[in-house]
Order: sequence, then structure tokens, then C-alpha cells
Amino acid sequence: MKPPSRWPWQRKSIQYLLLAALCVTWTGFTFNTEISFINFLIVTITTVFLVLFVYGFDDVMDSEVNLTYFKNPSVRWLGLLSIGCTLATYFVFGWASFISSLLILVIGTLYSFRHDRDHFNIRLKSFFVLKNFLIGVGWGLLVFLGSNHFSPESVFVTFLFFTLQVTIGSIIRDLDDIEEDRRNKIATFPIVLGLRNTILALQGINLLSGAALYVGAQLVPELKSLWLMWVLIVIYRFGLIELIRRKNMSPILLQQFNILACSLVFVGRMTQIWIF
Repeated sequence: MKPPSRWPWQRKSIQYLLLAALCVTWTGFTFNTEISFINFLIVTITTVFLVLFVYGFDDVMDSEVNLTYFKNPSVRWLGLLSIGCTLATYFVFGWASFISSLLILVIGTLYSFRHDRDHFNIRLKSFFVLKNFLIGVGWGLLVFLGSNHFSPESVFVTFLFFTLQVTIGSIIRDLDDIEEDRRNKIATFPIVLGLRNTILALQGINLLSGAALYVGAQLVPELKSLWLMWVLIVIYRFGLIELIRRKNMSPILLQQFNILACSLVFVGRMTQIWIF
């Protein structure tokens, strides 16, 4: 099986998605009790291959039908590498990182998987709300991959915050794909609710992420200083959503500023560590 000469990410800004995903994993890694360069390298490489596989697989599913995707060399190579990295997390870290990686792999595959037969096609990404929820949870699990812990309250609050923020980001990304999603019969927020109600939903989820962060800061002393950093992300999202409502930003810049939010969360965490 030769490596493919061409990878399948035709429509994704994969370099920006990779950076954003790595920032989620690295944020989780700051909570890891076994910090070393080797461990950092393993979670970084695992994240890279998981992201490449999940988004590559999604593109292949959008363009190919029936069983032809099994013949796509990109899918096979990235699938094998992702499985290998997932197994590596078990031997290096243990159960928490392994289960997180495995769940990301499973969710990412089931999210995009389709099989067309007798004009019947069902995909998890076609269901309203579920599509964006799965994206948010899948990205949020990167926190557990990096931290190798499920139980500390600070890690769980971080997971919840990322899940909600990435859910917002995925809905914003759907604004660029309305016509394509209509063709593929994918029920997204913009298609089902319209732009005005989608804006209201985005602001509601953003406020919910801020509320989760505030409650977490009251319960976990470690998060009180982090609240000061991450509340700025909520304000940043509010401004970005307002720009969408006013249509004052080009689609390309909008998506770049949208993905930037994950990087800002990581910067906020590092600032908290250095200052507090």
C-alpha cells in the first residue's frame, strides 16, 4: 500500500484547524501531572493524525459513495496512523488519554460515515444540533487527551468550556456552507433557524460557556485567576458574532478569526500560569 500522492482536504482550512486543535490539546497538557518533552511530542503527533484523518475522511465521505472510500489511500494511511497513535497513548499515558483518543476516532468516523443504498442515506452529521454537538465534544476530548485526567474539576470545566466554544465555531463555519449543506441534506443552524435565530443561538451558547466558566471558578480555586483570562474569550466571541449580524467582515477573515478563538484560550492559560 503506497502513500497517496494527493490528500483529500479540498475545502478545509486544514492548517488553521490543526493549529486550533493543537492549542486545545496543549491547554489540556498544562494540567498533565507527567509533563515531559516525549509526552508533549506524543500528544502533539496524535492530535495531528487524528485531525487529518477525521477531516480527510469527512471530505472523502462528501465526495464518494458506497464502498469506494475504502479504496482511498489517504483514508487507509491516516486511519492506520491514527490507530497507531491512539494505541501509543495507552502505553505511554494509560487509560484517560487512550479512551479520549479512541472516542475522538470513533466520533469522527461515525460523524461522517455514510452508505448510500436504494436512495437512502443517513449520517450523524445530517441531524440538526447533533452535528455541532458532536464536533464540540470531539474537540473538547482533546483536553482529556492532553491532560490524561478525567476527574479534576479544573480539567472538566476546561473540557466543557472548549466544547461549548467549539460548538459555536462549528455553527459559524456552517454559515459558509449553506448551499452545499442543502445539497447534501444536512440540517444546520443557518438552514433550519435562519440567520437571525442562529445569531441568537450563538449568543446563548456563548453566555452558557461564560456561565459554566464562572460557576467553575467559584468551585475550583485554581480557576479563579483563569476566569479573568478566559472571560475575554467570551467577550471576543460576542464581538465576532455581532460582526456576523452586521455583516461587517469578509467570509475568509471571519473563519480565520473564528478558529483563532482556540489559540486565544491556550494563550490565556499560559498567561495565567506565568502571571499567577
